[in-house]
Amino acid sequence: MAANYEEVARAMILGRIGREPETGRTSSGVMVCRLHIVNQAGPASRPVRVAAYIKGEFAKRCGFNLHRGDLIEVVGDIGPQRSGVGYQELLVTGEDVTLKQRAGQVAGAA
Repeated sequence: MAANYEEVARAMILGRIGREPETGRTSSGVMVCRLHIVNQAGPASRPVRVAAYIKGEFAKRCGFNLHRGDLIEVVGDIGPQRSGVGYQELLVTGEDVTLKQRAGQVAGAA
C-alpha cells in the first residue's frame, strides 16, 4: 500500500506580540487572526519577526484575548515564502497558541 506524504516544516516561536492582533474574514467567511510576533534573539536593530495566521473559531478568541506585549508560544507550519514580505509566516491551528505571560506582569508573580 503506497502512502502519500506531504512535507511540512514546523516551527516553535516564543516571543512577544509586537502590535495588536488583526482579525478579519476570508472571502468564504472563515474568521482569521494575524499575530505579529517579535523575538529579541537577534540584534536589537533587527529582531526576529514572524507573522502567525490562525483560522476558525479560535481566531476570534485570539483577536480579543491577546494584546500587544503578551508573551506567547506558537507552533505552526512554515508558510511559503512570499516576495515582498520581510518576515516568515506561520500557519497555526488554534490549539498551538499558548499565552505565557501578560504584558506588564513580572514572571512568577501571582
